[in-house]
Amino acid sequence: IRPQKFALSFTCGSLMFMGSFGILKGPKEHLASMFTADRLLFSTIYLGSMFVTFYLTCTKGGLR
Repeated sequence: IRPQKFALSFTCGSLMFMGSFGILKGPKEHLASMFTADRLLFSTIYLGSMFVTFYLTCTKGGLR
């Protein structure tokens, strides 16, 4: 069982999902809506968790 494959696939899918909203709404408007005052904490945690997932998957014995 390799949970790294699932974590990497899930994170890539999440980035694609967010990218599709950026294409539909426009990148500037989408980023502006993500970083409004009421969504700032959620967006920061969301993007931070994706970064940490990529980092741990690629460095801590994930992609061999």
